[in-house]
Amino acid sequence: NVLKQPGLNKNVHWVIKVMWALFSMACVGEITAVAFYWALQYVFVGGMPITWITWMQHCLICVFVFIDGFIIGRIPLRAKQVIFPMNLLFWFWFWTAIHYIFGIGVGNKTDGNEGSDDKDVTAISDDDSLYPGLINWGSLQGRSTAISFVMTAVLSPLVFYMCWMVSFYGRQRYKSDVKQRKNKKGDDGHQSFDDLHVVVQR
Repeated sequence: NVLKQPGLNKNVHWVIKVMWALFSMACVGEITAVAFYWALQYVFVGGMPITWITWMQHCLICVFVFIDGFIIGRIPLRAKQVIFPMNLLFWFWFWTAIHYIFGIGVGNKTDGNEGSDDKDVTAISDDDSLYPGLINWGSLQGRSTAISFVMTAVLSPLVFYMCWMVSFYGRQRYKSDVKQRKNKKGDDGHQSFDDLHVVVQR
């Protein structure tokens, strides 16, 4: 019973709160990653092959998370939860810095343009980072800092509050549906399966 969504005016178990927080990070993180990849990595930098893995990582997973959270699970988002995805992105950019400093790499390094005077060309050709040509804390520090800041402080809250509005609309519509079913069937004083998905307003 711990993992069941609480009914109206019911106390929220801490496990449920953790699940809601994780969803806020997963949803916003996936949408932000999709926007980042297709708008910057694919269009701006270019040269990235489109494969099944690409579609899965930067499109389908986002769709699955959205459907599972908002349609199937009807997980609520609260305005104060915006701090969770912002923290997630902050620590992700921190990881990209660690990734660079320790030379972890992803196996993409080539020497085709070594010695080029073009910093962008050189950055891409010798870039073994997670996002070559965009996030490189060695040769593209200014670009990396600007992208990290905008993604964390601007895009992340914007995406979150868009998701928050979707969540709010879904909750209001679902509560109305449950109320109508109760009026038709009569309230026998017991919590139905559908009621378990009605979230508390707190």
